[in-house]
Amino acid sequence: MPIFGRRKEEKIEIVEETVEEKVEKPEEKSLPNLFARLDRYQQILDSLKEIKTRIKVVKDFFSVLNELDRLKEESLNQLDNSIDNLNKKIAVLNSKLQEVPSTETTDESLEGDIEEVISVFKKQMNQLKEDLESTR
Repeated sequence: MPIFGRRKEEKIEIVEETVEEKVEKPEEKSLPNLFARLDRYQQILDSLKEIKTRIKVVKDFFSVLNELDRLKEESLNQLDNSIDNLNKKIAVLNSKLQEVPSTETTDESLEGDIEEVISVFKKQMNQLKEDLESTR
C-alpha cells in the first residue's frame, strides 16, 4: 500500500507544478505587452495633440488669408470709387474748359483724393503685416 500512496503524492506534485507553470507563463507575457501598449497609447495621444495643434495653425493661417483677401477687395473697391470720382471731376473740368478756354485748372483737389486713398491703403497693408508677424 505505501507504494500506491507515493504515486498519488507524485501525481499531485506533478499536477501542481504544471498548474503553476501554466499560471506563471501568461502573467509574465502580459506585463511587457501591457507596458508596450501604454507606451504606444501615449505616443498616439502625443501624435493627436500635435495634429490638433497643426490644424489650429492652419485654420489661423486661413483666417489671416481671408482677412487679407477682404482687405484687398475693400482697397480695390476704394480705388475703383476714387477712379470714378476722378473721372467725374475730369468730365466737369472738361466741360468748364470748353466754356471758358482761358481758365486754368488746379490739380490740388485731385492730388488730395489720390493721396488719401494711398494713405488708407498703406495703413491697411501695415496692419496686415503686423497680423501676419503676430501669427508666426
